[in-house]
Amino acid sequence: MGDRPGFVEGAVWDGASWEARRGIKEWLTRQFPPNRSYKPTIDQLPMTRMLDLGQLRDADVPCIGTLERALTLLGELLDTQDVYPQSLPTYP
Repeated sequence: MGDRPGFVEGAVWDGASWEARRGIKEWLTRQFPPNRSYKPTIDQLPMTRMLDLGQLRDADVPCIGTLERALTLLGELLDTQDVYPQSLPTYP
């Protein structure tokens, strides 16, 4: 995670729904070494780089499908002037 230490060894998600979970920043802080807290402005990018989108897709995480569709749409619109197209394409 850049020049900051990563998660403590053996850190594992407890299986709770991450979309409904409250207090995620506090949970993340508990997964770091002692005397270190989660700092979104510093930790978010390195943690995002750790994501395995294929694994999340295979787990049927709804927000990942939404993210992938949004990124696909934006990619298709890069060469156009239509930021808000009249009709949106549908994706499986």
